[in-house]
Amino acid sequence: MNRLVVVLMACISMSFAKAESVEFQNGEDSLLGHYLQPDNGKPKAVILFVHGDGPLDYEAHGYYPLIWKRLLKQGFAIFSWDKPGVGSSTGNWLTQSMQDRQREVQSAINVIQKRYGYSGTQVGLIGFSQAGWVVPALAKNNPDVGFMIGIG
Repeated sequence: MNRLVVVLMACISMSFAKAESVEFQNGEDSLLGHYLQPDNGKPKAVILFVHGDGPLDYEAHGYYPLIWKRLLKQGFAIFSWDKPGVGSSTGNWLTQSMQDRQREVQSAINVIQKRYGYSGTQVGLIGFSQAGWVVPALAKNNPDVGFMIGIG
């Protein structure tokens, strides 16, 4: 059974009413993301998961779903994607600068706002480890970002 099917089955068991794949562009890279929506009504906001260093897929090899479950129960939607060159995403995460990563996150924000109608105040970023350089720099004075969470 392929990994995506296994993860989506795990998502269904966590009461996701909606789990869908979202492909988006960042420069030359085609990135595959996953949007998860809670089953308890319209989401109050969406939280984009920004990876730290390393070749991480959208669910960080099983680490993120433990966090997602709690956030979904609280009424938040989730968006996360495979880093460039990981999973179904094209490109190479090893060649990215911090500014490249900021552009990638902004591209993800743009697609989520356009596709699902979130305003800037409803878009949050959660960054892990190296994303501690990416998230604050992107969020500063950015009307597309309403809140951020950093985890070191």
